[in-house]
Amino acid sequence: MSAITDALRAADESYLVGMSNKGLYKRAVKDLESADGTVTPDGDTLVVAVGGETITLRDPLWESTCSCPSRSICRHVLTAILFAQSRSDDAEEEPEPIPEDAPEPESEPEPAPAPEPEPEPEPAPVLDDAVFTTAADGYALCAEVLCRGLVRMPENLAEHLEAAAVHAHAQKMAIAERVFRELSGLLGDMRERRAVFKTGYFLQRLTRLADHLEGIRSGRITELGDFRRTYTDHRGDLNLLALGEREVAGGEYEGKVYYFLNLDAASDQTFYSYSDLRPVFYESVKPRRSITAPWNAAVPMSKLMESRLTLVRAKVCGGKLSGSEKTEIAVRTKGNLNCEELRRQIHTDFRELAVWLSGQDRHEETNRLCLVCAKCCTASRFDTHAQELRMTLEDAAGDHVDLRVGYRKETKKFIEELERIGRIMLEKPDADYVWLCLADFTDGELVLLPLEVYNFIAVDRGALYRLPPQYEARENVRAPEILEFLEEVEDWLCELLQSGLRAAPDDKGRALADKAARCGMDGLSDLILALTAEAEGYRHTMHADAQDALRAMTKLTRYLALGREKLALICALNTMQQ
Repeated sequence: MSAITDALRAADESYLVGMSNKGLYKRAVKDLESADGTVTPDGDTLVVAVGGETITLRDPLWESTCSCPSRSICRHVLTAILFAQSRSDDAEEEPEPIPEDAPEPESEPEPAPAPEPEPEPEPAPVLDDAVFTTAADGYALCAEVLCRGLVRMPENLAEHLEAAAVHAHAQKMAIAERVFRELSGLLGDMRERRAVFKTGYFLQRLTRLADHLEGIRSGRITELGDFRRTYTDHRGDLNLLALGEREVAGGEYEGKVYYFLNLDAASDQTFYSYSDLRPVFYESVKPRRSITAPWNAAVPMSKLMESRLTLVRAKVCGGKLSGSEKTEIAVRTKGNLNCEELRRQIHTDFRELAVWLSGQDRHEETNRLCLVCAKCCTASRFDTHAQELRMTLEDAAGDHVDLRVGYRKETKKFIEELERIGRIMLEKPDADYVWLCLADFTDGELVLLPLEVYNFIAVDRGALYRLPPQYEARENVRAPEILEFLEEVEDWLCELLQSGLRAAPDDKGRALADKAARCGMDGLSDLILALTAEAEGYRHTMHADAQDALRAMTKLTRYLALGREKLALICALNTMQQ
């Protein structure tokens, strides 16, 4: 059975609606009633002449093309698929006749007594065949991205990624759906030449998705993810102080995220957030109306964010708050940010902040939330190349970190306000500003994304922080050098992704592999050579498989991610002291 035949048999109504939309599908079904044409096999494709157009059906089906002017999936393609399916149903294979001289089947022997049953381990979840098909199609699409390269991407690639997200949703593959949608949005940023698009980040997300899909195909992964978080009841009342908010726009969702300080000093969860977001997958972004706050507050969210709250019957998931109707505000008073509960959470030493951050689960946003107060600001500038505002802060020990905000239409006013604050801090070095930030390690540096800033909070700086001895070891001096080499390898991977496999640079991979071997990183050298061989094979042969190259690239990016994770803190400590 050919791949295109398999694809036709697997293409049900939800699959075809995902390729296009409900309206086009209904139109195609109606056209099929009076359709008359031909289906002609042509190698790995089927050529269908129907409705006055010629359609070439390919596997996967969203790569099919039509002779009409449409660049995306049109009703002719859908009609051709339905027409080819109907012809396939009419031509079912007849069973092979049994030869006249075939021997009579022998009688089966008596079955042996069954052994005593043994307790079986808990079975792993059984995934449907459609899940494996969707994973295989998605993996092929990821390989197609690597094969073509970002500079040669067809204009409808983002729509193909969106269609793959729809198929993943139909099979309840929540993790795959989210990443497909994210990649589609990132390609939109690239097409619009937005500075926020980073090839390295696209590479990481693409290979992480490929690893997930490959794990499903091989049976290594059976967890497909959840579309919704599971919230549990919080024990006792939850006392919160509203801190600030962040605008979310330009991606899969738009809206706001609101942040709160947990006033219970004994709790392991310092911060909570509440998200008021809506998906914008299939609609244009419209201005959001002011909504009523959750928890039966009966006031706009802007008023609630000036308050100190006591929630009863709160539901939480990690650092996330649910908007459950069962949760109610028992007490609401005027919020005072200049309070002891908030002041004790302020970081004044950047080395201490970096060590604290290294011990957090940084995948959870509220675990990266922090309050920071620097001694002074030493520089404030707008980086035109990176299209972001950078403010360099210095602490009492003379260490430096950057506040960074990427430019978007939505952040323009915030950046202008930060530029004004930057000028004040440069003119008045003694001015105390407390920043509510999201912290992370980026390219070997501790970087802060500011959300709110306060100029009225009294700060107790205390004694200078003593760095734990293990972070002052002499061998740590080489960490930035190693990280720089890992970034050099990732730059090569980004070049591969940009150019595509057929135009991959010739000798750079082998030079990097030799350098890794000289540095004693034999495992990294082997991974680089494996990808280099796949890229060279793809460039010089007609029947190379891009999926093999993607598999090699995924292993290499996983190695780089683990290496950066191990080196992040040491490099950040070295960098901030320069």
